[in-house]
Amino acid sequence: MSTNRSLEPRSRVARPDDQASDQLLTPAEAAVCLRCSKSYLDKLRVYGGGPRFLRLGKRKILYRKPDLDLWAAGRSFGSTSEYRALAQEVDS
Repeated sequence: MSTNRSLEPRSRVARPDDQASDQLLTPAEAAVCLRCSKSYLDKLRVYGGGPRFLRLGKRKILYRKPDLDLWAAGRSFGSTSEYRALAQEVDS
């Protein structure tokens, strides 16, 4: 009796170009995705106002791609007056 190995399920190997919704990114990868510097994301983590992140252990930081997209979408403006109005609400 012969077995056909092609019918057996294979585990899927994750690739960097996969666009899975649960894709986890390092701070450096997240910075590239957002087109900002890693140090900017580091500062946002310390002072607040940045995208949500995962802390795994004492030093491992990861970002979910949907969290980056949501954070960036919240900073979309149609005019500078919209931005000024939001900045005044935050300052008060």
